[in-house]
Amino acid sequence: MSLDAIRALGVVVGLGAGVAVTGVRGRDGGLLEIGIELAGRPCCGGCGGPVWSHGASTVRLADLPALGRAVRLVWAKRRWRCPRSGCGVCTFADQDPEIAPRRARMTSRAARHATRRAGAGRAISEIAAEVGCGWHTAMAAVHRWGTALLDADTARLDGVTALGLDEILMFRGGRWREKHWGTTIVDTRRGRLLDIVAGRSADGATEWIRARSSLWRQQVRWGVMDLSGPDRKTFTDALAHARQVADPYRVIKLANSAVDDVRRRRARHQRRSPLSDTQAAGEAAERVTDRGRHKLRGLLAAGDPAARCETRGTPPRLCAASTGSPAEPSPSRQSTSSPATSKPTLTAPS
Repeated sequence: MSLDAIRALGVVVGLGAGVAVTGVRGRDGGLLEIGIELAGRPCCGGCGGPVWSHGASTVRLADLPALGRAVRLVWAKRRWRCPRSGCGVCTFADQDPEIAPRRARMTSRAARHATRRAGAGRAISEIAAEVGCGWHTAMAAVHRWGTALLDADTARLDGVTALGLDEILMFRGGRWREKHWGTTIVDTRRGRLLDIVAGRSADGATEWIRARSSLWRQQVRWGVMDLSGPDRKTFTDALAHARQVADPYRVIKLANSAVDDVRRRRARHQRRSPLSDTQAAGEAAERVTDRGRHKLRGLLAAGDPAARCETRGTPPRLCAASTGSPAEPSPSRQSTSSPATSKPTLTAPS
């Protein structure tokens, strides 16, 4: 490629004046690799004197697509050495934050573009396919620049009077697809997401709240949660003065669950009959061993010394299982017309 074409490509791609294009390589319709290096010789950052060349290393950076093709910047980073023995700077390499931060695998402009796309709701996999890089490269760039944006955006924390906590499933990872959770911290009055901390225990959210100033914590008057134990512990430990408010959806859900439990218990009670209870107790008595019969007899003696359970309708076969002898009918269940149970009539002497 001619020198004019290389310069024109540098203008189209948008490289700065201090960046020199050293070459272009790529196939038709495939990946386009653009070699760059910083123009000029730097000075020592310690003493300000001249430096000597000390080799070079190549770094490949994912960049924004150009001319309808994926682009890689091949940056030849030259290393320099200060010749002065008293200088604290021994060696250093070319650095330019406008091209890419230190130890990054994506250019600054591509990372800003990926962060904006992620903030608009695009998936990391889609962003990686758009830029033409791997998922981990795109995620590292979004995390790095997103964290810097959150640290700089302190205005979102102003005027928070109602703080809400809720757990969220971030992703599934590992061999067994384990769940990785996070806790969202939101301003419930304005409906604004403030931050997301790792884990769904009370430690992460409590640490985040305690990292704020005491004045900020005092202005929070309401703590909104979904009736989970970690959320209650967070507000109790970090915001003890705040009034805890439950999410209406959770309250209604608990009320409906309680009503359903009562209905199920009532339905089960209506389906039961004395005959079914007697049959179940008889089948259980047939399966009782000697050891179980001895244990059952001891429990009955300890819990019912007056033997009131038999007079209150205990199945005879269950009593037989505890005593080991044939069951006799209970006096309370005998007919009043039987001679064995009829009481003698006392008559006055004439």
